[in-house]
Amino acid sequence: MMDQWISALGREGQALHLECATGATQMVPFTDTVLLVHSGGHRSLGDSPYADRVADCAAALTGLRQLVPGIQQLAQATEAEVRAAPMSDTARLRALHVVSETARVRQAVATLLAGQPFPGELLTATHASLRDQFGCSTANLDWLAEAAEAMDGVRGARLCGAGWGGCVLVLGDGAALDEVAARLARDYERRTGIAPHYWISRASNGMAVDLTHVGNRH
Repeated sequence: MMDQWISALGREGQALHLECATGATQMVPFTDTVLLVHSGGHRSLGDSPYADRVADCAAALTGLRQLVPGIQQLAQATEAEVRAAPMSDTARLRALHVVSETARVRQAVATLLAGQPFPGELLTATHASLRDQFGCSTANLDWLAEAAEAMDGVRGARLCGAGWGGCVLVLGDGAALDEVAARLARDYERRTGIAPHYWISRASNGMAVDLTHVGNRH
């Protein structure tokens, strides 16, 4: 639901905080410039391990319910509960990612509402968690994130979307991202033979439907 909701509800200069469990939304100030770099790895969730991750998370929730009866979502658990509940090592890793990512989102929202810049280190931590705990990164996505973070003007980077391909999001100084994008594209093509597409963007208004012409034959 995240893609559809931000497409419909997006606002210029705002990030959308969406509680997927309830549908509650909150607009949060976000004026940073972001760079998206496509790794050239095209994915299809049907051909990826996505279904395995869904099963792992379901198994983790089953284990948590033995410790915390009535819990409805992994995001409601604490790290201590995930570590104490009975589940496989793989399910525990998946659950630890969900719990830590939920905490990072809440920290980012609180920081932005306080008028502070987005903490780039949260993006770095998210990428590490997606790579090591959720297991949905690729070597090319890892390289792009690490190479971007080594460049001047970059505050953080992470894969975005479901993983196993797609884009890396780079957060940095608007004045620096043009050079960062050109260097990343050049170095990535030398390394992989893939010329990546990239976009520099800012938060903008979502889609709108104009019905003023309906019924107007003139």
